Amino acid sequence: MNNKTKKDLFERQFHYWIVKLELDKKYKFDLKQDNRMNSYASIEVNGKNSYEVRYNTKRLSGQYKIIHTLLHEIGHTFYDFRIKDDIMHEAGAEHFALSTIKKEMPKIYKQCIR
Repeated sequence: MNNKTKKDLFERQFHYWIVKLELDKKYKFDLKQDNRMNSYASIEVNGKNSYEVRYNTKRLSGQYKIIHTLLHEIGHTFYDFRIKDDIMHEAGAEHFALSTIKKEMPKIYKQCIR
């Protein structure tokens, strides 16, 4: 899968999930491709009720990885960013991603838990 295809898939799926979870009514999201990052993606508070999501298409290697990553980043929005316990923050985001995948897309669940 080339970088353009991965970018389109990430952004299309991200917008799908934001609308499905009705987060589009509550928050504004700015998506930015950044292939200089060492991680798959990150999310940062970008003002009141606004988030910036950066993602690296070079590291995202397949549809299941893209969906897992974007759901993980969306999972961060359900937790208070003022709490500085990084381990719990990551655990909560990962729990959200995997439980959503297990419920909504069970065919890719086993790939995601590896």
